[in-house]
Amino acid sequence: MRKLNFFIIGHTRSGGTSLEINLMQHPEIFIKSHRSGYFSFQTHYKSENEYLELFKNAKNEKWVGERCSGYIFCSSTASRLKQFASDAKILLILRNPIDVMHSLHSKMYLVEMIESISNFEEALQAEPKRLDENNITLGKHPPEILYRTVVKYAKQISRYHKEFGKENIKVIIFDEITKHPKEVYKEIFEFLEIDSSFIPDFQAVNQNRKPRNRLLQSLFKKNQKLSSIIGKIPGIQTFYQSINLPVSKRDAINPELQRNLQKELLPEIEELSTLLNKDLTYWCKN
Repeated sequence: MRKLNFFIIGHTRSGGTSLEINLMQHPEIFIKSHRSGYFSFQTHYKSENEYLELFKNAKNEKWVGERCSGYIFCSSTASRLKQFASDAKILLILRNPIDVMHSLHSKMYLVEMIESISNFEEALQAEPKRLDENNITLGKHPPEILYRTVVKYAKQISRYHKEFGKENIKVIIFDEITKHPKEVYKEIFEFLEIDSSFIPDFQAVNQNRKPRNRLLQSLFKKNQKLSSIIGKIPGIQTFYQSINLPVSKRDAINPELQRNLQKELLPEIEELSTLLNKDLTYWCKN
């Protein structure tokens, strides 16, 4: 079994799926992804050996690793990954935190059926209460709907700097990879010390979707047995998405809420800018 030496740890709703698909085209990279992974908040794998079976098809690639967006905001993952693969390279992608929170709320409410509050602003206001309730009953509210906690970028990255060292971590900015994909992927390949002249067939996936019938979407998401059975039918996911979960433009954020969030998050972004030696405060400007 090949040893893992590479992890894409996030961030959620920031182009991670596209990043994985594009990197997988490189002949020297092998990646598998899983929503919960083995080192996050929870896992469905019963043992490390069962987890490693995920990578059994890796051959002679220089980099064999996993992508899991939950790894960045689970506080125990960095130290666990260090114990598991001490010499691993870490890759992550960051997007404007306001866009991440807004996109995540939309997905959790409309697609995953985890969020019960339809209004983004009201869901943000519910976070303090949810945090308090989680302190009383561990895991009452899933981490994905603790939106402000999800985007504590500086704190999250600092954990990985401490465990792996800055030289082994590559931080990609969503805006830069969107505008200049060839240049950014060249930097990634140079970071991994593989053929940097390789140009992927760039693909953008995981677009925003909105169910036509929320009751039907809820039925599929909450009935795991039904989902498992139907999911085995070839082409069913594509068919279902075309019928009930089409690509849809996300509703715009209220301008006043946008300004308030920019003001609120500015100190956090300033801290992140210092940590990465890159000015990202434009995220907090109109």
